Amino acid sequence: MKFLKYLILLFCLIYGCYTHGPYIKFERDFSPGDSSVTMAVLNFDYSGNFLSAQIALQAADNLTSEIFVKKGIRVIDRSLVKEILKRYEKSKTSRLSKEDIIKIGQDLGANYLVLGSIQSTGSIDDYYESRDYKIEITLRFIDATSSKVVGIIKHRMVDDSEVEIIVNRVIKEIVFYMRGWINLA
Repeated sequence: MKFLKYLILLFCLIYGCYTHGPYIKFERDFSPGDSSVTMAVLNFDYSGNFLSAQIALQAADNLTSEIFVKKGIRVIDRSLVKEILKRYEKSKTSRLSKEDIIKIGQDLGANYLVLGSIQSTGSIDDYYESRDYKIEITLRFIDATSSKVVGIIKHRMVDDSEVEIIVNRVIKEIVFYMRGWINLA
């Protein structure tokens, strides 16, 4: 057991980062191939230093691909999602009303919407002192027919890599950890 602890510590040192395991809570299981499930990943909100609209859009695109490829869940193409959000003039998905969620879900043909946010925690001074970025991603899985939250995932990573690389790593880890709520047949 002691050897395993040292091996994990060594991996983290070589990998150059540490993460805080994700917080995951789901009220529903999503099975691959379940024709009743269609998800749409909406544009991510972002806040904090070192983040941009481009990084947030890339994160939403990456999550959509990862959910489809790694988990086999049907997803709505991101170009259609962007078009619908533009039509509704909704740039901040955290500010969607219950009616907005239901209407967007209907227009997209999705019964679940994924709302995400990326935060860069810590100040610029913290970065210059430690050379580490602190990135946190939160995903809310919303039933588009009732606007009820059916799942939430929150994951944080501290790393000295470029912000885009950290965000992509966090997305990949989130999808990996999603195995706990997806019933793999």
